[in-house]
Amino acid sequence: MVNDSPLDNEWIVRTHGGNVRKGDVTVKFDVVIAPGVRSIDLEIDLITAKLLAFRGLTGNDARYDSGATIPINNRNYFAFVRWRHARGIERNAELTKDDIDDLVKDLEVGGIVGLPPYRQRLAELIQKIETGEFEIPFYCKGNKKYARKEPLANALGAPHTRSLPASVSHDLDDFIRGQGLSIQPRKGAGQDDEEDDLVNEIDEGALSENRIISFLTAPQLLFYYRKYLTHDPIKFEPFEGEDGISKIGKSICRVAAERSFTTPAYQACFLVNQAITWITTYFDEIRDFTNDLDDTIKKYEALNHWRPTEAAFNERLREDRDKYTTAPGSWWPIHPSYFAAPGWTTNISEYRPALRPVLFELLATAALVVIAAFAARRKEEMGSLKADCISTVDGEFWLETWISKNLHGMDKIPVPTTVKKAVDVLLWLSEEGRLSSESAWILDFAEFVVVGEGSQASNPAYRFYDGLDRFAEFVGVPLIDGKRWIPKPIEYRRFFGMTYFHRFHYPSLVALSDFYRHFNPTRTRGYITEIAYGTVVTRQGVSAERRKRAERRVDNFAQDRLKDFEECGLQFRLAIVRDAITGEGYLTGFGGTTIVNDAKKQVDDYKAQINLGPGEDLDRPTLNNVLGVMVKPMSFEPHPAGHGLCKCTGKTQDLATANCVRSWKEAYPNAPAPSGPVIEFATESACGLCVHNMQLQCNRRWWADALEHEKHEREHALLPFLREIAAQRAAMIDGVLKRCHPDPKS
Repeated sequence: MVNDSPLDNEWIVRTHGGNVRKGDVTVKFDVVIAPGVRSIDLEIDLITAKLLAFRGLTGNDARYDSGATIPINNRNYFAFVRWRHARGIERNAELTKDDIDDLVKDLEVGGIVGLPPYRQRLAELIQKIETGEFEIPFYCKGNKKYARKEPLANALGAPHTRSLPASVSHDLDDFIRGQGLSIQPRKGAGQDDEEDDLVNEIDEGALSENRIISFLTAPQLLFYYRKYLTHDPIKFEPFEGEDGISKIGKSICRVAAERSFTTPAYQACFLVNQAITWITTYFDEIRDFTNDLDDTIKKYEALNHWRPTEAAFNERLREDRDKYTTAPGSWWPIHPSYFAAPGWTTNISEYRPALRPVLFELLATAALVVIAAFAARRKEEMGSLKADCISTVDGEFWLETWISKNLHGMDKIPVPTTVKKAVDVLLWLSEEGRLSSESAWILDFAEFVVVGEGSQASNPAYRFYDGLDRFAEFVGVPLIDGKRWIPKPIEYRRFFGMTYFHRFHYPSLVALSDFYRHFNPTRTRGYITEIAYGTVVTRQGVSAERRKRAERRVDNFAQDRLKDFEECGLQFRLAIVRDAITGEGYLTGFGGTTIVNDAKKQVDDYKAQINLGPGEDLDRPTLNNVLGVMVKPMSFEPHPAGHGLCKCTGKTQDLATANCVRSWKEAYPNAPAPSGPVIEFATESACGLCVHNMQLQCNRRWWADALEHEKHEREHALLPFLREIAAQRAAMIDGVLKRCHPDPKS
């Protein structure tokens, strides 16, 4: 805790040891519960909320490894209290099993935002306004009066407007307009708003399984921490543990007919290409223009010009007319002003950009897109990069970054030169901000262009979602079926894996998992084989036929995604076999050699059919067509350990000759036959001598490292039998190396 006392009704908790930008989270205990009732009025619940927050991070039975979880659970608990209070239940000790059953039913009908009776309360509030018992608070801006909706939400018993069901909020807006008032504009896009209520930001019909589980965990914790909650103990376990909560989530929600976050390849490549162009070509131009403009503004200020910024822009536009790159998606020509025109955010494609959005929206976003695409970092990880995040080891660049999941700590990953360039862009943009705030975060931006006396502009606050949306629209990302694709940061993390694994000639699932910092190849595999994503509420009264139609839509989308994946896999297999027979790469191992020989024979047979001479080769498209038919039904499955690929399928004849299956049958002679290769028995010795084993260039490093290890054990193991085992393994590994991996020096 950063603040002094747990008795305070607002805690500030520092998370992750200061390694995360804006890592201090606020836990608010003074919130609205019902009309005219706040949590501080309910002393028993206030004590319960603070004990749940404290015990969640403290002691042997603490459940959370990060303070960032506490505000979410705290909001979940108070959302539960709102429901309980609306039912007239004053304490948790008064709850019954029937109450919890009703809670689940209410969730299924209205979602979390529909738990309190907001519709009834709105009718009562409207009546009070019409009779003069309540006045709508407002403020004036220009010649308009804007209603303040936040106090109105509080009057309905909601902590803020985003906690209201959409239908209730719309009806409230209509009533406000009917009173001659305008609606208070909402700030920005909510995704990056730190004040977003993670429980209630959803619409009344958009519940997902994870949201339900998160919400229902709050009453379950009352039972888990009951020994600390003696002032108001719940008398029973609300659900049958975490499995019980998960079952409820699955019963209320189901997979929706939506495509996954996997990025559309053409649009993503287009956007990444534009981002690279911005940081490699346009960045130097933008920096030169900005420096020249700054000097010109200072010149006119020294001359006491009455509008120095405007005069400087006009001079620079005249003199630099033909100096900078003009192309689709280029920043030039620029609008002759520093601040964006009023319509910039709503008509980006119709306006030339002013300098401020060029700097702190478009250029900053281009840099982050490059980092996301080539370093595969999450949004919060990129947001926490520091000024010294790039280091050099043996001429290679490494990025020091916070790993927000699994590791929960700092780590270094290898990155290409483009990521170093992107970091340099952000360092330039944040130089003034880091100096003024004495921080090291490279997204701490501040104005560094002189824009005239008396300017009250606040420092630029970067929002990644807004930036991605605007950058994609500005550079003209191609439409998908007439609709504009709006990218999300996580898509580039997955796109990195798909691109690497299915396009790179020698991929390694283990290497990709390590780069992601998953430390689990199975989890990484989900990134490159994901089929469908999404959630939708199953409401009461939905007919069985409607559910069947939804299931068919899900199946159709799943098949579409599977086709996409299979196409990528086909191109991957095709590239491996084609490179092996053309000499651009190699495919060895007993299984790989068989495939190469079959491919060569197929190519020779085709050349004979079209009367092609022995010295003549097929052109690339024809070669692809010939080999594509052959490799389409094949399986090139990488071993999670990284020592090879396997061509074994689930066919009986393949399984009968697989070494791992034979070993499994020896261990479990009476068990049913497996339906595919058995990974736990697929050791390097079993795979290295298997008829299905394939070796690529990327696997050579694994075998070379293993050989060095066994040689060391052969010489230095403490016991003779260990040295003998090491000698046998070294001989086996050396044999695989000599047979499958030609010496690169020879």
